[in-house]
Amino acid sequence: MTLCKWSKVCAPYEEGGLNIRRLADLHQAFMQKAWKRLREGNSLWSRFMLNMYCRKHHPRITPVHPLHSRVWKNLHKVIDEAESNINWQLGQGLCDFWMDSWMELGPLCNHYPDQKGGITVHEVWLNGTWDEAALSNLISPDHLGRVKEVFIDQGKPDLLLWKSSKDGQFSFKSTYEAVREQLHASSLYSVIWHQNIPKKMSFVAWRLLNGWLPVDEVMSKKGIVLASKCMCCAQMETLNHVFFTNPIAQQLWSHFASLVGIKSNNIQSIQKLLHIWSLSVNTTGHIKQVIPIVILWAIWEARNKAKHMAIPFSFRRLRSRIMSLLIMNSKANMTQTKYWTGDSFIATQLGAHCRSVKHKRPTLLCWEKPEKGALKLNIDAAFKDGRGGYGGILRNDQGELVVAMGLEGKCETQFDAEIQALLICLQECIARGYERMDTRHVGMKKLIQLEISGLPQIRLG
Repeated sequence: MTLCKWSKVCAPYEEGGLNIRRLADLHQAFMQKAWKRLREGNSLWSRFMLNMYCRKHHPRITPVHPLHSRVWKNLHKVIDEAESNINWQLGQGLCDFWMDSWMELGPLCNHYPDQKGGITVHEVWLNGTWDEAALSNLISPDHLGRVKEVFIDQGKPDLLLWKSSKDGQFSFKSTYEAVREQLHASSLYSVIWHQNIPKKMSFVAWRLLNGWLPVDEVMSKKGIVLASKCMCCAQMETLNHVFFTNPIAQQLWSHFASLVGIKSNNIQSIQKLLHIWSLSVNTTGHIKQVIPIVILWAIWEARNKAKHMAIPFSFRRLRSRIMSLLIMNSKANMTQTKYWTGDSFIATQLGAHCRSVKHKRPTLLCWEKPEKGALKLNIDAAFKDGRGGYGGILRNDQGELVVAMGLEGKCETQFDAEIQALLICLQECIARGYERMDTRHVGMKKLIQLEISGLPQIRLG
């Protein structure tokens, strides 16, 4: 019995899937990676493939022959998708003038279908700039102005940029995200999948939210019509009734909602109830987000025992079962204090032992004046994702601002950012004629005396 599409399952948690990657999408992403390497042409494999199949034609218009290898046939299937992700930054100008994408308009062959390549960009340059006479013979005046705006980084090889990634470098993750079918994301799906929640419980909650648990209502929609009756009352067995509106479920939700201080009045569906519980805290995996998933699991477990094992469906038995599940789960997974913020009394009731929070002692920071007549330079730096931010403030012995500096640039590590901040700020101050300085860096605890050639009045600390 089919309950859902495979594409629904092969989606991230936040989009209502099981975070499974579809093999067809993975294959296409890997083929795009291979095509990108082929187009760069800087490896033995790429040079072999270009010599074998693209000797007479540009790669994007090379035909496929039945005798060609399976690798080339698979590459040929992703040409359109891969080429739409490629943009060339001009350097030596060896790109094809017509077939390659080296401007915002995309490949010029899209605007001039009769052109099949054969001219490099370098051939329409003259002394390092665009040859307007040659261009006017090739393209229309409308495109001429756009071409002349393209930057040429002379002396460097042409650089392939990948459009799907933010930094222009190929990323398999970004390529896969562009290839796969993307569904609507919901914060509710993100909440049910967390390391603090056992996967079997998350799976039941996931099936419930999608309407795929085999209660009588769902089975009848699939063509299996049975006499329907709830295990705790005379009502028809529906998902909303089993998990929310039946008398015992109502008692359970009211009991645990009052325990953590959540108001759940005038709610008509289980989806809205879960939404209120999830929004009650900002920390993902908090006890207030774990409790409702455990309740759902316990209700479904009790329903199946009542239906197939004739074990009575009762409030006391369910409440005891939920408490024991919470105790086991808290001892196994929820050991960090952040998961109990504002509800630590529940941890005490459950017997959970949270890690104690180490409170840092406050450190008093103050600005110390430099020697009379001297200047003081305070600098700091920050680093993230290959980028650094630098800042410096130069003050006189009265604390008055003399000059402030701030800029950003590329760096590899936090230490690299700190050193660059020191160097750049010192160079800027020296360029302005300030040489007698007391330089302090945030984070340096000891004064370091450095002998700088020609600048004996600079002290670093």
